[in-house]
Amino acid sequence: MPPSSAFKATLAAHIQADPGLPQGNTTVSAWQLPEDKNANIQRAALPVSVDYAIIGSGVTGCSAAHGLLSSSLSGGKTVTIFEARALASGASGRNGGHLFNHVPHNFKAVASKHGTATAVKLVRFGDRTVARMIELAHSVQPASQARKVREVMAFLDPEAFAEAVASLQAYEECFPARKGQY
Repeated sequence: MPPSSAFKATLAAHIQADPGLPQGNTTVSAWQLPEDKNANIQRAALPVSVDYAIIGSGVTGCSAAHGLLSSSLSGGKTVTIFEARALASGASGRNGGHLFNHVPHNFKAVASKHGTATAVKLVRFGDRTVARMIELAHSVQPASQARKVREVMAFLDPEAFAEAVASLQAYEECFPARKGQY
């Protein structure tokens, strides 16, 4: 059933509206409590110019800053992170701190769209990214922590479950050593 014109009008109004960011008094994710004393460090005034400006202090923004500062690219240049609220208070803070490779669960769709060879490369890239993020978290202890946990996925209908099972079977065909991992 196609969306109604009223729904489309409401959606268009939401898209065009000011998002109202940043918002004050947002809730803090329970896993971020007690709040770290460094979560809200701010300069008194914004810098006039920077060499590298990073928008957002989530996992991607902090990883980019760490990468720049650890490499020869920074070469004494300034790296500034701009954050509307507290450190990792957006999507990175709201996801409960979970980090996993999403490709195995969607392997069949990725392989169908981009080819099996590319899907395999994306799985390996995702695995390396997760491993590197865990290394990074361990390197800044006690400010952060990383631990492996089991994940549970819920499906609202038999078709979605069947698609996920088919994706994981296709994934296991390309990664037989991981058979039974999911």
